Amino acid sequence: MAKNRESKIKASESQATATEAKIGRNPVVIAAFITAIFGLIGVITTAVFYYQSSRSHDERIIGGTQTAEASLLQGSPATAFPTIAPTPTQTLTAAPSPEAPPIPSPTPISLAHIVNYADGDVVPQFITLMGEYNVDLKDPLWIFVQDPNKLYFPQSMNLEIGQGTPMKDGKWEIRMGVGVAASNDDFGILLTQANEKANQFISASLINGYKSNNFPNFAELPPGVTEIERLNVTRLPVNTPPDAYSQAPEIPDAGLPGQVSVSSFAEEEMVSQEEIITGTVSGIGDSLHLWTFIYTYYGRWYPQSFDPCKGIHTIAEKGQWKTKTIFGDDDDKDIGLPFDVVIAVTDEQANAFLDAKQREWCANKHYPGLLTIELPKGISVKYQDRVIHR
Repeated sequence: MAKNRESKIKASESQATATEAKIGRNPVVIAAFITAIFGLIGVITTAVFYYQSSRSHDERIIGGTQTAEASLLQGSPATAFPTIAPTPTQTLTAAPSPEAPPIPSPTPISLAHIVNYADGDVVPQFITLMGEYNVDLKDPLWIFVQDPNKLYFPQSMNLEIGQGTPMKDGKWEIRMGVGVAASNDDFGILLTQANEKANQFISASLINGYKSNNFPNFAELPPGVTEIERLNVTRLPVNTPPDAYSQAPEIPDAGLPGQVSVSSFAEEEMVSQEEIITGTVSGIGDSLHLWTFIYTYYGRWYPQSFDPCKGIHTIAEKGQWKTKTIFGDDDDKDIGLPFDVVIAVTDEQANAFLDAKQREWCANKHYPGLLTIELPKGISVKYQDRVIHR
């Protein structure tokens, strides 16, 4: 038994030795075998790693997209995609950049404007319209009145020569009519500028209208006329002739001292064509002068004097003053019409201007009067009242 067991052990060892001889105790073969085993393990490990990574990456993208869509649907910006938004077809496009706020246009500077009446005013038939104009204005100004029939009537203070709107040193002024005596309706007053051709056309129309006693009007503003400003006004009814006329416009105040009163007539008193006006004066000293002005219903200022040719104007002594005044002409055309009496204090420069103007008119035997815009600076009005020519 022992010999048989020993024989089997020796046989097994011989077989193992034979196998070892085949695959070897050769070191090169053993190293190759080990390397192959480890290589196979590495391939398997890498494949598993990339599979897990790819799956994780896909899950992150899907999760992020769903989060972005959910945020947009809720009305809040998506954290994952702050600058994109899904379209109805789920195509992501760049959101439009916010528009820049528009740059405001500069306010245009008006070439001219009206200063003494406003839109919606109630006016008498005849008014003095005044305003200012810009130095950049090159064309003459014209005033049009649009009546309730939508006809345009050009206004002029001298139809005989086709005069437009008087302008002087950045100011303009015109005595004008708004409708006829029986009018009691709404009217438009238009301040316009006219190019050279339009100016000539309007002027010629007025001259022809004066000659034919047919005042011109237009269904539309003539070509070359540009509207600058428009007022819509309502006409007052005319009950008596004085109601048809606005009072004298304000004279810019020079801030001069003094107190003046009138003792020779009362408000809207009936006066003759020639009167001596008297009153009291105080606080003007020797450097200031007293002047009486008559503002006519047709829109002109007339300084008054005892003797304009000799420069004898208002006489003031011991707190009393007096001057001769003329109310219109000595014919019947001024009867029942209003005249405004204005007493004013003037400085030396204004006094010299008025004195020279009186002497000039006297020498020419022509008294055209002055517009408000032609009066000198250095005047302070102390008294104003209205009388009626009888």
